Amino acid sequence: MDSLADGVIAFDASATIRLCNPAAERLLGCQASDLTGKILSAWLPPASAVHKLVQEAIGGGPQQTRTKAKLPRPGQTPLPVAAVASGVRDRHGMSIGAVLVLSDMEELTELQTQVQRGERLAAIGRMAAVVAHEIRNPLG
Repeated sequence: MDSLADGVIAFDASATIRLCNPAAERLLGCQASDLTGKILSAWLPPASAVHKLVQEAIGGGPQQTRTKAKLPRPGQTPLPVAAVASGVRDRHGMSIGAVLVLSDMEELTELQTQVQRGERLAAIGRMAAVVAHEIRNPLG
């Protein structure tokens, strides 16, 4: 777990954080000791997509659910992440918690923004070429 690039947070059946790997610490901008022992609702607002995702996994929802969201970070801008939650069950099939995996989407979001900007600039360039051609025709 220590060498994973994605953040992993484990919850027990009462939605209390029990484990947090170093990647999750880095993504969230806080220490594992700050998160361990906290209840999910003390870390994330109940209306957030990730909160609902974890609650659904603990409650015995689909085996694995996914969402994209922005996670709050202390003193920083919210972090865009792809979140996957999986329920953890005992040998009798009873829900005993959930595991949340967080993937950093900040770089991907930035690349998408740059591609969109490039597409807009290319469209402006094509339009300028058409306008220049239309102006040159009558002058010729």
